[in-house]
Amino acid sequence: MGFLLEQREPLPQKDFEIIEIPGLENRFNAAAWPTTDGAIMLLAREVKNAAKEGKPDIGPLIRLKIDTRIVAVCLEDYDPMADKVVWDPEGQEILLEDPRAALLPDGAGVVLGLTAVVAEDADRIPYPAITYLNSGDEFEQIIVNQKHIVRNFGPGKNTTPLNDGTFLFRKEGDENNHRLTHFSIDENTNEARELEGIDFPSDLEWAKWRIGTAMPPIPINDSEYLMIFHGVRRENGKFIYSLGRAELVKDEKGKLAVGRVDNQPVLTRNDFRSITEELHPGEKQVVYACGGVIEGDNKTAPKILNLFVNVGDSKTVMVRFPLDALVDINKPLRNDK
Repeated sequence: MGFLLEQREPLPQKDFEIIEIPGLENRFNAAAWPTTDGAIMLLAREVKNAAKEGKPDIGPLIRLKIDTRIVAVCLEDYDPMADKVVWDPEGQEILLEDPRAALLPDGAGVVLGLTAVVAEDADRIPYPAITYLNSGDEFEQIIVNQKHIVRNFGPGKNTTPLNDGTFLFRKEGDENNHRLTHFSIDENTNEARELEGIDFPSDLEWAKWRIGTAMPPIPINDSEYLMIFHGVRRENGKFIYSLGRAELVKDEKGKLAVGRVDNQPVLTRNDFRSITEELHPGEKQVVYACGGVIEGDNKTAPKILNLFVNVGDSKTVMVRFPLDALVDINKPLRNDK
């Protein structure tokens, strides 16, 4: 049994549609991947109440499953895979945030990139962390301990696996506000090695202060990725988030660089004005995404990106984009006046 979703008509002058999913209130920053039975697995943070000023919002990681095999998408709330706590912060020395996921080759499982917040010198410091699930269909617990934390490059966030076994993250420090680090990990020694820094434009009006990853970049061909990324600007004392798109280009040595970038965001907080309030209304206006899944194959059906968007740190909605429209970065996706 499931709930029908409220499916909205595509918004005027915008090449996307928003679908609200029951059961995703207070759940956000969800990793996403397809399951072998044609559904979508989500791994989301759950935060019901804002923390006190200066303190992190802490909550468990929740596993949910969405069935996309019917025309009206539904959340199978009675499915045994739905709505299960797979990591609880109670008593943990390491706090986990913002998972991002990529399928391993040949269905061997899922690699997760997370932010691990560690207590150090009376402060909490974020580091990239990497862990693996043997199955993307069935898992009971997320385990991250000290050996899963990557400390080689110092503190940072936005740990994002690529499909070739390498990772992206953003180091802490203002000098890295528009730079991502691409790194690899040796399977035998567990040694992390920096491959290169990836510089994004610092003159995007909607991302003047900082950029960061969203979901893992989407391979378009052997040398190009479509990257959905978030940008932040400061306005009247608040941090204003938006989501944009860029092209990542891989050279013959495997090094990544930014190619074309859309000067305009593809999603802003204004696109979700009536959906939910902010968890921290005095500090932020949030639109963020850690996960998305492609449906269709361009043979029997056009490819669609189902992007799971955090609105206000209060709710997750699914935003559907025609993939071809997103990939064509030279063509404006918005016609805002």
